Amino acid sequence: GGDAVNNGHQQREIEEEKLSINGLDIYVCIRCGMHLTKKSLVMDENFHGRTGPSFLIQSVFNVDIGPKATRKLQTGMHVVSDVFCKRCGTNVGWYYHEATKQEQQYKISHYVLECALIST
Repeated sequence: GGDAVNNGHQQREIEEEKLSINGLDIYVCIRCGMHLTKKSLVMDENFHGRTGPSFLIQSVFNVDIGPKATRKLQTGMHVVSDVFCKRCGTNVGWYYHEATKQEQQYKISHYVLECALIST
């Protein structure tokens, strides 16, 4: 027997939760400057929110998720929660729990942040 436990996974992405230091690819809460997400996590930049242009984002940090609510959005019925900045409580967007239409399923477990409420 050789060493079957060849651990080639040592070089795992250590980058994961670390937000960039130069700040250029970080989106922050417009009100208090709390880091919310980074550009590399943006899935769709041509999204429409309540205040206008929004981003569909893979994951967001430093937020509190409100209670689930069923809402009729432009693309049909969705179960969503409002998303609030952990530091100042600003409602910066929402989170998708469920979508009724098949073509909307890709949004599930992702977030929308309103461009008007975040800044770089």
